[in-house]
Amino acid sequence: MDNKYILNLICFFLSIFPITFLLGSLIINLNTIFIVLLFLVYSFKKKDFFFTKNKSFILLFLLWLSFFINLYFSSNFDNSFTRTIGFIRFILLVFSIKLFFEICNDKQKEFILITWLFIFSIVSIDLIYEFIFGVNTLGFKSYMPGRLAGFLNEELKIGHLYSAFFLICAVTVFYKTKNIYLLYSFIFFSILISLLIGERSNFIRVFMMSVFFLFFFENKNYLKKIIIIMVISSLTLIFISFNKNYQKRFYGQFVGPIIKMKNINEIINNTVYGANFDRAIKIFKSNILFGVGIKNFRVESSNPKYRNDELKFNDQAATTHPHQIHLEILSETGLFGYISFITFIFFSIFFALKNFIKTNNLYILSSLVYFIFSLIPILPSGSFFTTFGATLFWINYSFLTFDKNSIIKNKNL
Repeated sequence: MDNKYILNLICFFLSIFPITFLLGSLIINLNTIFIVLLFLVYSFKKKDFFFTKNKSFILLFLLWLSFFINLYFSSNFDNSFTRTIGFIRFILLVFSIKLFFEICNDKQKEFILITWLFIFSIVSIDLIYEFIFGVNTLGFKSYMPGRLAGFLNEELKIGHLYSAFFLICAVTVFYKTKNIYLLYSFIFFSILISLLIGERSNFIRVFMMSVFFLFFFENKNYLKKIIIIMVISSLTLIFISFNKNYQKRFYGQFVGPIIKMKNINEIINNTVYGANFDRAIKIFKSNILFGVGIKNFRVESSNPKYRNDELKFNDQAATTHPHQIHLEILSETGLFGYISFITFIFFSIFFALKNFIKTNNLYILSSLVYFIFSLIPILPSGSFFTTFGATLFWINYSFLTFDKNSIIKNKNL
């Protein structure tokens, strides 16, 4: 294979990435592996492993190294080993995407980003169709009132996919049209559809990400931005007030109970997530330095010694992960792993901000916003290591590593 053919193949597999999330973890992993292998073939042919000298690569490699050190202390080596080894695919995926956007031509970049925008738009239209008619275009229907299933059917996590791609697509719309009002409109409808999806944590993230992005993507029109945010907030509240299912999900099951509770302990005692958090904290306290090992929360959380019968949802506290990234890292890798993780976060944000200030590349800003709000300590979240959530996270992280060579030079994009 010549280098041009390899780049064309990478272009194809990158362009279909959003579709793979609708088809399951096996397809996501296969697509990732194809991209990574092509990236390695290209690097070997060029005899250029530039990425090993990149600051972000060093950060990721050190984080991965900390996971390997943690293996020695794992309570179940086999569980931890497979997930630790598998983490390399994310590191290589990040630099496969970075390499591609630095060396390919503008037409290839445009093809990927426009394809992502097209797929995102189809998913959005399908979700609106489901909200109106009760089933999506394929006949899928959510089993939970106030939630939309979309193309993922019974796996009610389309909101996670939505939150990961909406700002990247918004930036593509802006670069393609240079119309700020289309950007505002796109973000507004993304917030609206995220609300319709009914995933509370992801909606809060989408809303906060939108506010953060709008305030930082240009240093002017702050009054206009404040007015737009207030209008969006008002429309959101009105919609929730007039829809019984969403009123129940967002107020009856979320805001209302929190308002009635006097302190954080009451929240922990009376929610499923609180029971998960409590179990993770207890596991961490029993394994402070190195945790129980990656992927071992699912095993350790069933241990009777962590029971807390004072919790309303104690019987649901044992699960595959604690539904909060920071607690997952603490309980599974201890202080050693968590310090490595926080160091990785801090320097990643620092390098991204530095690159954004230099280049004003809005793709860096969009991915930085996603990176920050994916790691908020309070909000419930998916696992840091599972295929679906982790791949979304690292795709965004790859954009965060962009520099001046990654800026799209085409006038339209």
